[in-house]
Amino acid sequence: MKCLSSLIISLFLIASHSAFAGTANHEKHAHHDHNSHGLMVKDVVIRATTPNAGATAAYGIIHNHSDSDDRLLGASVSFAKKTEIHEMKQVGDVMKMREIAGGIIIPAGEMVALANGAEHVMIIGLSGPITMDGSYQISFEFEQAGTITVDASTISLSGKPAAHNHSH
Repeated sequence: MKCLSSLIISLFLIASHSAFAGTANHEKHAHHDHNSHGLMVKDVVIRATTPNAGATAAYGIIHNHSDSDDRLLGASVSFAKKTEIHEMKQVGDVMKMREIAGGIIIPAGEMVALANGAEHVMIIGLSGPITMDGSYQISFEFEQAGTITVDASTISLSGKPAAHNHSH
């Protein structure tokens, strides 16, 4: 079952990455790879919100290129009161979301996807709406690698990346 879940998440990421790759590589700050102690955080996106929304989610990919496991302990942003690492799980006929106590293990030599419908970062108590043209940073806190701060692109409520002007 865990292998099937990993396969589904991997297929989702391939499809998601393909959708973002065309626009992200052309914008100066859209493609972000950040390395620290063998960890790479990339393709981080934050979902845009309606004007009065109190929360949103962030997704991305974490590669552990080191020889030892690390653990994502949490995240932080300047534009909300708090963040939590959440997971989505099917319980009977209902999809449930809950906070993950203790963070997420990032196994040595492997990739972990933070994705819609799976493990992700919930951003709670927003100070304002997340807009498609906004600029956002998120800091990921790891047990071994410490803090890795990345710029995040914005995706629409429907999950589409921002349109970019390629005339510059």
